[in-house]
Amino acid sequence: MAYNSDGDEIDLRNFDSQQYSIFTTPVSDKIGKDGYFVSTAISGAITSSGGFRPDVKGESDFRWALGINYFSLDLIGVWTHENASSDTLVPRKFRIPLMIGVATLGIVLPQGYALYLVSSHLPLVLDNLCTSAACTIGLVKLLYLWKYRHDLTEVMEEARNDWLRNKTSWERSVMLKQAGRARSFTIVGYCVMLMALLNYGVPPFFGYTSRMVNNITDTGSELGHYFPLQAAFPFESDITPNFQILYFLMWISMLCDVTAYTFPDNLFGALIFHASAQAEILGAQMRHAFDGFEGTRSGNEGFIQSKIKQIAINQVRLRRLMRLTNDSFKTIILSQVVSLTIATCSFGFGTIDALSNDKDDIPMMRLLIAGEATLASMFQILIYCVASEVYIHHSEMHVNNMYASKWYDVSITDSRDIILVMAVSQTSPRPTAGGFVDLSLNLFVQICRTTFSYISVLLAASK
Repeated sequence: MAYNSDGDEIDLRNFDSQQYSIFTTPVSDKIGKDGYFVSTAISGAITSSGGFRPDVKGESDFRWALGINYFSLDLIGVWTHENASSDTLVPRKFRIPLMIGVATLGIVLPQGYALYLVSSHLPLVLDNLCTSAACTIGLVKLLYLWKYRHDLTEVMEEARNDWLRNKTSWERSVMLKQAGRARSFTIVGYCVMLMALLNYGVPPFFGYTSRMVNNITDTGSELGHYFPLQAAFPFESDITPNFQILYFLMWISMLCDVTAYTFPDNLFGALIFHASAQAEILGAQMRHAFDGFEGTRSGNEGFIQSKIKQIAINQVRLRRLMRLTNDSFKTIILSQVVSLTIATCSFGFGTIDALSNDKDDIPMMRLLIAGEATLASMFQILIYCVASEVYIHHSEMHVNNMYASKWYDVSITDSRDIILVMAVSQTSPRPTAGGFVDLSLNLFVQICRTTFSYISVLLAASK
């Protein structure tokens, strides 16, 4: 039997269709009214065999697993939970527009103007695209994160309910294992992007820069300092105090853009790893669904039906979690793939071009920072692909796990329901880039191959 968040018992045969969303896959009339699976995520957490009795350790485990992501969403004003931190300095509804405005004035417009000025010089164009593409994509991510904030709130509540429900020690260990992976990726991702921010933002103030200094955008510097990024302004920007003010504005803009670029990536990875844990648990439930069932002894019909209902409910919850996650992030992921390709091509071209010059003074700092930035960009898309690969592996095993159960001991009528559950498992939603390319390690390899091919073309065109 199932229960809602208030502890009230719900009869799945006579549920209120106005309170619950419908997953339109016809099954036996013994599973839900009108022969449909019931999606249980709308009006509260529904669990089977025991109802909604919060796990004592669930809240602390949830805070450990997704606490960093909660803080990130709250910081940029996307999280709309009633218990989120109160607005103090900047009201929540103004945070993302303020970040977009600052990043646009401090990076996008100056770099766009500089790109126009150097458009006839391929090396300088690629040097500009190294950072301008990533900065622009960061703002796109922020816009889509804001657009789907309500879906993300719903997904985070689903994840929280998964942690709060009663679990066996094995289920808890599986969730902690995947949460540990997501947490490690999140921490490493933040550290890598922080290093990239410091490497780009600090050395230029002391006269060291990782980009190509030129006489088009860096004209007549009286201070011997350079802007962190290739930028141009329609007024005198190399004199005091204009330079210091613009440098500070660009640094704040870089901070906003790194935040916008990193937060969605780590959140997506954490949600996919959580879905992987739920997929692994569901697979185990399928495999051992009918253990202890002895033949066709009378009185076991209710046992079989309760097991099938439990699997159906958990299956629909997982599908809905993945659908909401994929809808919220598919455009963000596609933009990340495009940004990775452009940035890696530009960084790779600049590095090889510098090494291939006959000059004795090879700019080592430029090579080191360019390499670190390239690895940072590749690491973000690697988070997507690794998390998706783990989820796909567990979801593809659902049919095999169901087949490995003792389905041969159930009645013919119940076997039909099992077949339908297996059929639904074969069409499990997958994380995609733009809704048309499945995320996997194979996609990551293809991106790397394509990027290296583009680098070869650019090197040939520059000669």
